[in-house]
Amino acid sequence: IQFSEFTPLLQPLAVANAEHRERMLKTISSCQLLKDGLQTFQHFDSGSGYLAWPTEIMRFVLEIFHQEGYVPASQEHVAPFFKKFAQGKTKLNTSECLCLIDAVCRAILHCGPGHSDRSDGLGTPGTLGTLGTVSTTCSDGQVP
Repeated sequence: IQFSEFTPLLQPLAVANAEHRERMLKTISSCQLLKDGLQTFQHFDSGSGYLAWPTEIMRFVLEIFHQEGYVPASQEHVAPFFKKFAQGKTKLNTSECLCLIDAVCRAILHCGPGHSDRSDGLGTPGTLGTLGTVSTTCSDGQVP
């Protein structure tokens, strides 16, 4: 995912979350976002191992933003990320939902105030590797 393609869409959300930038960075780099995301996914999963677009996935995203204290993303913000991960499907599995929330938060950091072209500790600036191959190893070496 190239974060720069989401900058025009996410710029207002990044500005709204500017006060949370350092905490968001720490939450991502420590893998707390993924740990919280997994618990939230399990809470919303009806046993199928999938969340459907838009209702279930948006509930998942909004709950994560609420738990972390961030200004929430709208369906308009999340839809382009869903399309990238879903590749024509109408639902996402656990790892896809975790990658989606991680990508949304990283893209917010990428286009927000204080971003530079230097690496921010989250990998190569502006990229998330290849789609579906997000590293889930945390700064403490653990896998959530």
